[in-house]
This record gives sequence, C-alpha cells and structure tokens, in this order.
Amino acid sequence: MYRAGLMCNECGDVEMHELRYVGRILARSTCLACGAAVKHDEADLRTAYLRDLESRLRTKPHRMLKRVARHPAKFISQLPSAIIHKPARLFEEAKPLVGGLAERARMSNRANQARGL
Repeated sequence: MYRAGLMCNECGDVEMHELRYVGRILARSTCLACGAAVKHDEADLRTAYLRDLESRLRTKPHRMLKRVARHPAKFISQLPSAIIHKPARLFEEAKPLVGGLAERARMSNRANQARGL
C-alpha cells in the first residue's frame, strides 16, 4: 500500500489517500480524511492487469539480458532465489483479483441454495 497527497472530490482539499495497486495498475484510491473511494470497475481492472502482465512477460527476456550484461555475477547469484520466489510474488499481486472472483462465486452459490437450485 502506498500513500499520496491527492485532491479529494468529496472533501475538496488535498488530503492523504491510500493507494492500492494490482501489479502496476492503480486499483483503488481512498481518502484518509473522509473515506471517499475511487476504484476501477472489476472487469476493467482484470482486463488492464492481464494486458499489463502479458506485456511484462513478453519483455522479461529482454530485461533479463540487460541485467546479465550489466551485472553478470549479481544476476547469476540472485537467479535461484528469483526462480523460487517470483511465482509467489505474482500470486500475491493478483490475489485481489482472484479474491473478488471467489467471493462472487460463493455469493452466487449461496443465492442458488437459497432459491433451491
């Protein structure tokens, strides 16, 4: 989570806001003074995140080659750890998207059970 001073549409003043990102995409901004929140539509956020992830994956080989050219020993020494930890970091990054899908599925199942479906 990050914080930044932003103009709040509700307060009308520059106030501290809590910023939540999904990957490199700003998902939500919440004014810490009044609680007003501005957030991405979930479907739009998911589409933007997947596009961004695709771009990052496509450019990863080039970025790795630049790193190995600049600092070969450092690159080699950090590679095993990166291979182990990167999948967990990607999962943590995408968890807000996955969590929203899981919650909607649970709510849908409860509604269907209540209706006897």
